Amino acid sequence: MLIETAYAQTAAATVQGDAMMTIFPLVLMLGVFYLLVMRPQIKREKEKRQMQDDVRRGDKVITLGGIVAEIVKVEDDHYLEATIAEGVNVRIAKSAVEGVVTKGIPKATAAKPAKKANGKTPAPKAKKTAKKTTKK
Repeated sequence: MLIETAYAQTAAATVQGDAMMTIFPLVLMLGVFYLLVMRPQIKREKEKRQMQDDVRRGDKVITLGGIVAEIVKVEDDHYLEATIAEGVNVRIAKSAVEGVVTKGIPKATAAKPAKKANGKTPAPKAKKTAKKTTKK
């Protein structure tokens, strides 16, 4: 009977400290879950949204359905007009763009040749036509 009383007294004293030790692993698991799962997913969603907002005329894109199309016109914040075959234009939602296959050329770059810092147009590079000879 004396031993049972001793066990009862020690168990009651440790219950108060166990409450914090029970909550700590739960908080730790939630923190690890956030760092390993939630943050990368939020980052990917943000990058995808930015990619969809940056789509412009001339870009080749792939849609969620797997269709490769070339952007003809950006209608507004939500829709694009794209060509999927010659003479076949479709209207697609920006949110349906899964990725950009190739980027179009910006108008400013396509219209004017590149200039150096001093304001002169660079001369075309000469091609080398010399052949290497091998020793025998």
